[in-house]
Amino acid sequence: MPCPGGHKNYVGQDKRCGPGNLFLYPEVSDQIASFDPFQGCMSSYGTPPVGEVFAGNTCVVHGKQYVYAFNDSNKHPAPNMQCNPAKLNETIAYLANNTFYSPGGEFSVNCQGTVLDLPGLQSRGYEKGSAVHPTPLAADVMRMVADRLLL
Repeated sequence: MPCPGGHKNYVGQDKRCGPGNLFLYPEVSDQIASFDPFQGCMSSYGTPPVGEVFAGNTCVVHGKQYVYAFNDSNKHPAPNMQCNPAKLNETIAYLANNTFYSPGGEFSVNCQGTVLDLPGLQSRGYEKGSAVHPTPLAADVMRMVADRLLL
């Protein structure tokens, strides 16, 4: 089945995340991948992305700079060297229907020095249906966790 939005589809290797996942402060741990000291809501390596999809997820981060990591190596932090602002369809995963929470409700991706906010990505066909909100209270985060665990 083709990836949504005309993005490339590959037989075999792919990385699809969602829907329904909850990521809480993924940037604070270096234990997600032993080779990678930085993680965002989603990270992607290699050009082109191989059928990668990040859709229908919720992610709470400490700052807008930690939303995504698109890199061709594990040299972090940004600028996301894999992400090519002139060729997004060929260089980043398909992104849609996600909910982000960050201080001040800010969201940005540094794509080789071109900083894209959420409306900027949406105008290029990415993050359709996605939204960003200010960081919720701890009690609200705990409700999100309980909802995911069906408690």
